[in-house]
This record gives sequence, C-alpha cells and structure tokens, in this order.
Amino acid sequence: MFVNMAFVNPYQGKEKELAENMLSFAKALRDQPGLIRTFVLSESDGKTLVGVSMWSDEAAFQHGMANAKPTPPKYPTETLRKDPPIVRQFKEV
Repeated sequence: MFVNMAFVNPYQGKEKELAENMLSFAKALRDQPGLIRTFVLSESDGKTLVGVSMWSDEAAFQHGMANAKPTPPKYPTETLRKDPPIVRQFKEV
C-alpha cells in the first residue's frame, strides 16, 4: 500500500471553500486504477486540512495522478491558502 497525504493550512474563514476544492480533486481520482480510498480530514481546531489518498502501490499513485482529469477548482486556490501543501508519502511496512 502507498499513502499520499497533503497537509494544507487554509486562511481563517476559508476552510469550507478549500475543503470543497480538495473534495473535488479527490472525486477526480476515484476512477483511477489502484486507488483504494480518499479522505479529506480537518484537524480538531480546523487550522489544517489533510487530503489522503490510499493506493495499491506507488506506481498506481503515479499513474493515477498523471491521468486524473479534475475539473477546475470552484474557488481560486491562491485565495484560500498562504502556502503550498506539505506532502508526505508512506509505504506499508
């Protein structure tokens, strides 16, 4: 299994809009071979959103990301967050 996690800090008051954008992107991944599941999570205090995608392996992740056809985001991303996501990737032990 391969897991990709993107940690994003939205501007205060823009959490809902950023979550909608992230959910839209997750939806675009759903038909990709090897995708197991996606999540969009909110930290308890709402200061950080986390996009999680679980894949059968890293090759499926690479293929899925290259071939996903997301719709343009509903909200301009640059108006929702200050910094790019911090991405961490994990492999099953």
